[in-house]
Amino acid sequence: MGTIDRGLSLWDEATESFTHFDYNPEDPNSLANNQVNAITESHDGTLWVGTSWGLCHFNEATHDFTRHHRKPHIPESIGSNDIFHIFFDSNNTMWVSTRFGGVSIYDPGKRKFMHYKSVFSDPYSLSDNNVTSFAEDGSGNIWVGIDGGGINYLDRSTNQFSHIFSDPNVPSGLTNDKVIALMLDSEGLLWIGMWGGGVNVY
Repeated sequence: MGTIDRGLSLWDEATESFTHFDYNPEDPNSLANNQVNAITESHDGTLWVGTSWGLCHFNEATHDFTRHHRKPHIPESIGSNDIFHIFFDSNNTMWVSTRFGGVSIYDPGKRKFMHYKSVFSDPYSLSDNNVTSFAEDGSGNIWVGIDGGGINYLDRSTNQFSHIFSDPNVPSGLTNDKVIALMLDSEGLLWIGMWGGGVNVY
């Protein structure tokens, strides 16, 4: 259970009690920050936690956290310390959405990140770096939700993004460009949660 300012809590059904994990400035193996925005488990059972000041993965045996922070002088570090969402695709690749740092994709073998970011001169890059959410279609292509940038679609065969924006002249289009949640259902419909725009279905 992630909280806005009290860290992370783990419920044990056997003992009917919580174990609490929080940031300790004197312990480099503690949680990176007490504002927890995302919790996701990888296909191999590793727990990943996104906070407002870094990404962590949790060692269940030792109860230690390994932190991943943005380091401006290291291009392969995570794109931003403010994590919004963590998503594992069908290949168990981890996609991390960040506030104003674009998309970071983790390579566990190299312990490095690669990035997708908005580039003004590149019309096939992300529309904006304030990324909130992901969904994967049956072909392995990735839908990306962006707060203020509509929906982006990554074609994995070309490694290029196309964009869908709201348009006041298209009543059946997106209600706005502030996308915060995405989900593809079993029929291939994309459900889109908006800031102030309800739910859209594409």
